[in-house]
Amino acid sequence: MNHTHILDILDELREDYAFPVFDNANFDYVKAKLSVFIDDNDGWLITIQEFGLSKVGLVVSVTYMGNLLPDFCVMFAEEPIEFLDEEGEVIDDIELESGFSLKPVKMLFYDNPYQVHFTKKDFQNSGIKWSSDHEWIAFLRLLAETPLFQKKIWLSSEKQFEYAEIDHDYRLLYETEEWRHPDGEFPSESPFFQSIAQAIVEKDSSVIKNDEESNTHWSHWEEFDSVEY
Repeated sequence: MNHTHILDILDELREDYAFPVFDNANFDYVKAKLSVFIDDNDGWLITIQEFGLSKVGLVVSVTYMGNLLPDFCVMFAEEPIEFLDEEGEVIDDIELESGFSLKPVKMLFYDNPYQVHFTKKDFQNSGIKWSSDHEWIAFLRLLAETPLFQKKIWLSSEKQFEYAEIDHDYRLLYETEEWRHPDGEFPSESPFFQSIAQAIVEKDSSVIKNDEESNTHWSHWEEFDSVEY
């Protein structure tokens, strides 16, 4: 195995629209996390978790890319939030009326009770544009800044493996929420992913070059918001 082979796989996934892009017309982006796993031989796995708004609801979408996976890729989506009414009963998202994000909102977050109450000033202070037409994505972006969500939003390594039915002895090599993600270019053209591939080959995270300006904050991608929900 060499780093070129790894990049070839990632480029092939990019050509097949399987490699994650943050300007996806079917997914309004909030934030992401990248994890790299290796085994004791030549097996490797890269996962990218994305939190955002899809056409079917609020999801954490996980893309698994690796040389031991069928067709080198598996995808999975988890719905971490269920909304509650005043009596604490689960309700459908569509039952939330316009302006809901400026009122107390009760929910189950990964089955744990949670409540927030945002104001327009909260949105303004975070640089988030609130409007009735884009209320859902604005709500998610502010929600993602709350301490509990920052701590608990991402699936653990074990949960990622469980949900994708991956039964293999991987160990975590590297993870980050801030990196320079390819924007129009192929992974093989990205210094960051070039170094990821080299780190996998050498089994050494210290060779990873993550020194370019990060573009994983939602503000880099909000111009592509298009999901109606």
